[in-house]
Amino acid sequence: MKSSSHHALPNLSAKQLVIAALLIWLCSLMLTGFVTNSTQKLPGWYILAIGWLSPVALNFAWFANLFFLFATLSLIGGNIPYKSSIIAALLSLDTFRFDLMPDGHSYGDRVTGYGWGAVLWFLSIFLLLVSLGRRLQENPEDHELIALGRKFYISGLFLCSVILVMSGFYSIYDHVMGNHYEKARLTGVAFKRGEVCKAPEPIAAEPIQNFSGVLEIVMDKNNIKTIRANYPFRQVKDLLSWGIPIVRYYGNDYQYSSDSESLQVISNPTIGEPTAILYVDSDGAFGTIKAKLVEVASDRVVFDQTWNDEPLPGNTNPKYCPDYHSFPGPEEQPRKLLMQSLDITGKDELHSHSAQPKASDNIIEGTIIDENENGFGRRKRFEEWRKEAYPDSQDLRFTNPDAFHNWFNTNCARDTGWDGSKPDSQQETGWAFMVHGKAYYPENRSGKNYAFCTGEKAYLYIGSMRNDKKYALNVVKRTLTDFRQTWSGVILIPGFSPTTRDNVLEIQEVKENNQSITFKLVDEDSGKVIIVQAPIDRTNH
Repeated sequence: MKSSSHHALPNLSAKQLVIAALLIWLCSLMLTGFVTNSTQKLPGWYILAIGWLSPVALNFAWFANLFFLFATLSLIGGNIPYKSSIIAALLSLDTFRFDLMPDGHSYGDRVTGYGWGAVLWFLSIFLLLVSLGRRLQENPEDHELIALGRKFYISGLFLCSVILVMSGFYSIYDHVMGNHYEKARLTGVAFKRGEVCKAPEPIAAEPIQNFSGVLEIVMDKNNIKTIRANYPFRQVKDLLSWGIPIVRYYGNDYQYSSDSESLQVISNPTIGEPTAILYVDSDGAFGTIKAKLVEVASDRVVFDQTWNDEPLPGNTNPKYCPDYHSFPGPEEQPRKLLMQSLDITGKDELHSHSAQPKASDNIIEGTIIDENENGFGRRKRFEEWRKEAYPDSQDLRFTNPDAFHNWFNTNCARDTGWDGSKPDSQQETGWAFMVHGKAYYPENRSGKNYAFCTGEKAYLYIGSMRNDKKYALNVVKRTLTDFRQTWSGVILIPGFSPTTRDNVLEIQEVKENNQSITFKLVDEDSGKVIIVQAPIDRTNH
């Protein structure tokens, strides 16, 4: 009886089996172990190197490696490591609870799939149980050990079979049933952690022919639930750069100016009916996103698309089914669907100011040619105006349009200069610069901008303190007839204290000739007057 049960097993020794397990474990380190939400394919060696931190997240699967190696060396040395083999197998199962990889953020990078390295890793640990069972049967005189060995051996073989069969099944299912985006992400990956996205890529069945009018965006800008849909549907400059002629949003029509040499974004109050309306909604801050495009003339629904979010506990960067990109390329959704539906495809992306030199490309060393203490700076000037216009108010800078205009604009007519009613920050057009009722958007930021006007010219500027004790005055000169940029530069002014705050200098006068430009600057806090002269680079003029 002893002889038949012994020879019924494959003719491999415990040492051969454990060496095979060790080799498989080493191979697993070279292959992909995890795939993350950011589409990173992490090899086993990388996971082994950083996995010791996992107990911080109350996950202990990494320690299976330590018990595995101890049991492996014990078996090779002729010992019988019961406890370490069992503990290694039990700890390995905690891998299925591991869903977030540390990435330097509080929420981590979600594990979305398993590579073949993970499959081999499980296989090596379960094969360790097989080798343990084989070792227990190598003493033909101990019936109890032989019986226990058979249990370990069969259990190990069963677990090896389960991991191979289930991995093969899920791999085939995911690679066959997933849409083409999922299949691309699963290249070189065993299977996805969670349900594979089967929804096909949305397409425009009947596009609006020869679209050349206004696309109106309708979404609740004050509803936090639509925050995920803000990108890209509320990014006016992005929509224009894709080739949409006019984007209407909350009472304004945005487009590229036709009377400027460069692509300058402008806006005017709405006129007439839009050609199409895009309704955008969301079920939550990071929930389902819905978009419906309607052709106004025929009241025809061109598309009605829903992107369902995949649940991501503890993660603020969800995935959507089908794919949804906040900053999509031409072949990514939802941009691809929208452009197909408007019949605007195959066009090169446009970028405002792409042909204009940047001020940072023209850094000029300025020279202080005069100083005095008799200035009347922005703060004093504003206080004088406030006392006369609004004697009962203490600070109107950001609550009253007149106050805003007087603070950020010097020597500019009331209908010219930076506008206090700038768009919502999520729209990211930056502050509007008004010229006789027309709004221009020269900057893609919402930080402080200042302006000095003289004749038909405006000098837009910001100031910042550098580490080398120089004050950097970033200036862009534009014409007020068409808001065309005619010059830009960064004037470096020496001799400032490192504690000098940004935007403390106000431009109160500008003089130019063929060789130089001269600024009269007044310190907002002290009233000190500084006359700065800088040479003009004619190639940037």
